[in-house]
Amino acid sequence: MTIINKQNADEWVRRFLNGETDNAEEQDLYRFFAGKDVPRNLKKYKPMFKWYAGGMKEPLPNINKQHKLHILYIRLSIAASILLVCGIGFGLYKYNSREVEYSCFEGSYIIRNGKKITNVKEIMPEVQKTLQLAEQQEQKANDEIKKTPSDYVKQAEEDAAENNNNQPKALI
Repeated sequence: MTIINKQNADEWVRRFLNGETDNAEEQDLYRFFAGKDVPRNLKKYKPMFKWYAGGMKEPLPNINKQHKLHILYIRLSIAASILLVCGIGFGLYKYNSREVEYSCFEGSYIIRNGKKITNVKEIMPEVQKTLQLAEQQEQKANDEIKKTPSDYVKQAEEDAAENNNNQPKALI
């Protein structure tokens, strides 16, 4: 008679499930599965052998519930991993797109306090201010283009009237 250990436990379980074990061998299996030395791949049989060892008085434990929880944990782990990978990917994308955004200004520089600064990330606030001022000037030019000749005549009349009011009166 052989003793059950981690190396031959698979064979003993196979024999048990095929009905090839006697009562003494089954008692050895119950004791083995009640212990802490059960191989990882056989842990799923622990509830079944505990049920047999207890005389089968209670209903057989629902292994499907444990299996469903295990599958749920696996799915949640996969979802969390995907979310993590997507988050890292999005962060890298934003970082790289920012670099591409700056790349068109490569070679630009500003002079601040007599020092030439060529670091694109450092000069970007100045570049953005300049672009904003350029957009404002462009908007003013577009507004001027939209004016009709009568708008210019009206503006000239208003300017003349204002200048006339500001002139000192001659003393008579």
